[in-house]
Amino acid sequence: AKQLGADWAFTAALFATLGPLLKENHEKGFGLKFAANSFGVDPAVIPRAGAEAAEALYGTFAFYFLHENTEGMGLVKKNWEEKNVRPEDRTIGFVQAWMEVYMIKAAIEETLDRVKDWKKIDSKELVTTIQNWGTRDIKGLGKVTYAKDSRDAKTARMAGIKKGQWVPLSDWRPVPNLVPAEWLKPIYA
Repeated sequence: AKQLGADWAFTAALFATLGPLLKENHEKGFGLKFAANSFGVDPAVIPRAGAEAAEALYGTFAFYFLHENTEGMGLVKKNWEEKNVRPEDRTIGFVQAWMEVYMIKAAIEETLDRVKDWKKIDSKELVTTIQNWGTRDIKGLGKVTYAKDSRDAKTARMAGIKKGQWVPLSDWRPVPNLVPAEWLKPIYA
């Protein structure tokens, strides 16, 4: 890419392969900057690349950063310490899994409050509950937006790596929806 005059490279590489790529970019002096999608924007890329080499990576981040003092991040980090998870294995997948558990818990509790009977809780009722959430912070782990035409993260921050950690380069922002309209139809009409 550098020989072709590129300054930036967009990549969909996973954090596990992106780390060595960033390291080689740094060691060989290519000076490329990388814009990664959600597969590469991961805390585990830093120990795999090295802190200085990782500073070439940028992307959008729909989760809180590990150094932010939130209840959810505290739970994740405590679990990593108790389970002796190596730094290079402390991936955003852990954060996402915790976030999804808390989303399911909230959906069940709020649906039960609304329908008043365990026997009335089914997938349609859960979806009805979730579709009324709008944008919601999930226990300081990340933000999601759910509505009849939206079922995923629609709020994110631009991020980069500085001094060995991901840092925000922007405030939380709404993310435009670029998928075809037919994909946005309600799950239950």
